Amino acid sequence: SCTNKAQDGYFNDIAKQRTKGYSKAKIIETPTVDTSQLMIDLRIISHDSLAGRLPGSAGSKIAQKYIIDRMQSLKIAAFEPSYLQEFRIKKDITAANIIGFIKGSKNPEKYIVLSAHYDHLGVKNGKIYNGADDDGSGVCALLAMMDYFSKNKPATSLVFCFFDAEEKGLLGSNYFVSNAPMMLANIKLNINMDMIARNDKHDEIIAVGTAYNPELRTKLQPLLSMTNIALIFGFDQPGSKDGIEDWTQSSDHGSFHNKGIPFI
Repeated sequence: SCTNKAQDGYFNDIAKQRTKGYSKAKIIETPTVDTSQLMIDLRIISHDSLAGRLPGSAGSKIAQKYIIDRMQSLKIAAFEPSYLQEFRIKKDITAANIIGFIKGSKNPEKYIVLSAHYDHLGVKNGKIYNGADDDGSGVCALLAMMDYFSKNKPATSLVFCFFDAEEKGLLGSNYFVSNAPMMLANIKLNINMDMIARNDKHDEIIAVGTAYNPELRTKLQPLLSMTNIALIFGFDQPGSKDGIEDWTQSSDHGSFHNKGIPFI
């Protein structure tokens, strides 16, 4: 675990990042994705008719069909014969990851896994838990990325994973890394998106994972000057102080981390 001195340095670093990120000069941003389609996707994925996308439910099946239809419209291939990677979470409940694939032009046998979870909490005490931010936001960002990379072919192969049953303990991503359709050693990075639509305190997005692979912070640093959002690196060290928690295992990136795969 961190020493108190190391923790203090870590928390001070996040405070400095925020001070700098919040006060930087504003720029005119140029969207690289179809923002209208992004909002259409979000409204559909979080609609009441999906009833909170509980794994194995009718609403989950609607979400699956919508995501697969969007994949097919963009001509995104399935990695295996089917887009669905099914697994059991209970004796009578079958969940399913949804997996798409774009082959890399230069490094086809190396993979970056882009992920988000499409499940949520369903209905509790008559209330629908729509999951617009958790994690409809990540799902729609992933769909936008598929759209972008279908027109701008990547050098390294991209695997698009819409994971199921994250809310039940990262079950979908754990199943994926235990039954991956490629060698895990060939997965060079997982970029996982969870709850990226809003922040109650400020326009910031937090990049977790650079404590384990500092070179990733160097790679991402140039993005700071390309957006008005404050990009904060952290929340990935043991211990908690002043609300700074360790989110290493808080979403599907934890399954990749447990296999030694770098993640953001």
